Amino acid sequence: MPADTRQFILDTAIRLFEERGYAGTTMRAIATEAGVSPSNAYYWFASKDQLVQEFYRRIQVAHRDRCADVLAGGGTLSERLLAAERAGLEVMAPYHGFGAAFVGTAIVPGAAVSPFSEESAGARELSMAIYRDVVAGASPSVPARLAPVLPDLLWLAHLSVTLFWVIDTSPGQERTRQLVYRAHAMDKVELLTRVLQAEGRGLTMIFARTKRTVQRVADDLAERGFAAAAVHGDLGQGAREQALRAFRSGKVDVLVATDVAARGIDVTDVTHVINYQCPEDEKTYVHRIGRTGRAGKEGVAVTLVDWDDMPRWKMVSDALGLGIDEPAETYSTSEHLYTDLAIPTSATGRLPLAKRTRAGLAAEYVDSEGDVGSGRKPRSRTRSRGEHGEPSTPVRVRRPRSRTRGGKTSEGEAAAAPAEATAATAGPESVADTDGKPRRRRRRGGARRGGQGQPVADTGTQDAAAS
Repeated sequence: MPADTRQFILDTAIRLFEERGYAGTTMRAIATEAGVSPSNAYYWFASKDQLVQEFYRRIQVAHRDRCADVLAGGGTLSERLLAAERAGLEVMAPYHGFGAAFVGTAIVPGAAVSPFSEESAGARELSMAIYRDVVAGASPSVPARLAPVLPDLLWLAHLSVTLFWVIDTSPGQERTRQLVYRAHAMDKVELLTRVLQAEGRGLTMIFARTKRTVQRVADDLAERGFAAAAVHGDLGQGAREQALRAFRSGKVDVLVATDVAARGIDVTDVTHVINYQCPEDEKTYVHRIGRTGRAGKEGVAVTLVDWDDMPRWKMVSDALGLGIDEPAETYSTSEHLYTDLAIPTSATGRLPLAKRTRAGLAAEYVDSEGDVGSGRKPRSRTRSRGEHGEPSTPVRVRRPRSRTRGGKTSEGEAAAAPAEATAATAGPESVADTDGKPRRRRRRGGARRGGQGQPVADTGTQDAAAS
């Protein structure tokens, strides 16, 4: 129980520091909130500064444990340093609210809570030990003349990162991790399939510059077992609405889109944004990656840069101050790709059958006429039927035709008109004239259709001559 009491007093102090600030929190207030007497609180912590020192120590222990697995393996110095800094920021994230109050006290010369003070020696030693591990396990090895002093320099750099994090007032302290890789065009789809199997991946948006690329990537992913849909200008309104509804509802978890088609899409649960092709400029880049890391949630933005796009990417990086002018050359088999995104080493270019749990785009209703609504059946493309099963549109009936001479209808032709109407359906050979003679099949073109170039006499003219 004594250890529990000490821990509870420390937790109470941290909560009050966040609510009231460092200066507005007293030991008596801490004891009252913790439900212990002031003397009991002073028994465990002689002063408020000692509470801060214990808080420092807790942070460093958590930092060490968070990056222990990564530092136990190999990797280059930059990879190991990046992992250590990322782990430190993740550990400090819950305490950002009162970090500025601590810094304001720690920068005072001679302050007991200063990271350089004698009282902070224990926490400082824990932190510096992390950077000794970073340097000691790096491959290739750090030069011998630099190895002894480099951990101290990295620790000082870590303090600078912490200071910047404390004064960063951006929403969520820009909770989006930005990863940039130089990828070969022939390996991009394979690399993309590995990224889509990263641990913790949820809804994902993939951006490309052209409509043809968007459709090709979506088709390739669907063929490999991923629930993917495309949105671009060549699709009809019904198909675009179908893809967006399926993405919002989770029936598909990968949406491939052009920048223009993606305008107005607002989905808050996007965990990953992937730039399949380098964005045109820094504004496009910011707009793309802004789709993730929303509402206080963490996000990941991955950008794949072709060799031909390196000049364009350098302009984007310089304009935003990213400091990633030369992205690491990366393939679908690169170890740092698996480490950066926590991708299982067993991942291949196809999604395992056990993980194909999404319903897919086909499960979402599409209305080709744009009349959307969940649960409605698509309108039939066949002719609608009337009350008794007959077609609702009237069937076209062929009108009887009769021949006139001098403005008057011939009696013979008038009698033969109904027979012509019947002949239209029964065929010319099955209908006989009133005098028993078979009727000639009338052809358009007259003499032009005669055999061997000879004119064909008109039947009506022959009948007139005979009479």
